[in-house]
Amino acid sequence: MKVGMPLVTGQNLNLNRLSDLKMLSLKFTKNIEKNTSKESDILISVFGTIGKIEYSYNNIYQGVFASEQLIKVSVKPELIHPGYLYAFLKSKLGQIQLQKYKTGSVIEWIIENNVASIAVPIPSDKGLFIGSIVNKLTLMRQEAYNYETIAIKLIENEIAKWQQ
Repeated sequence: MKVGMPLVTGQNLNLNRLSDLKMLSLKFTKNIEKNTSKESDILISVFGTIGKIEYSYNNIYQGVFASEQLIKVSVKPELIHPGYLYAFLKSKLGQIQLQKYKTGSVIEWIIENNVASIAVPIPSDKGLFIGSIVNKLTLMRQEAYNYETIAIKLIENEIAKWQQ
């Protein structure tokens, strides 16, 4: 039984391992469905550090609650491949466009409408070729994370044996 929903903030993006996340009550948290990342959503930090991006494709960023520091972009795959959009937003041109909208003197931020107005070149295949590569890369990254978790557990168990 699931006891809570992990809360992901901007500082949690671009990490290979999510740890020490706050858990939100499934019963008492408003808009839990609206803010929960689904497969192929793109999470963008828009408060504080602008432009950190993650792609929730069968990995640790799927099924988490996106805080108000993030914008959750859901893509219509018939218009553009979500993996392609993710790769574009991480590119130099995507980052320049995100950065040009930031405002604020102490803590910088951008709004959802600004992110929606970013010009994205759409190839004739709607980004399928590049997006498919991004999906494979994301799955491989998650597999590496899983193997790393197993290796860490094995080492910790070995160290525990030495302590006895």
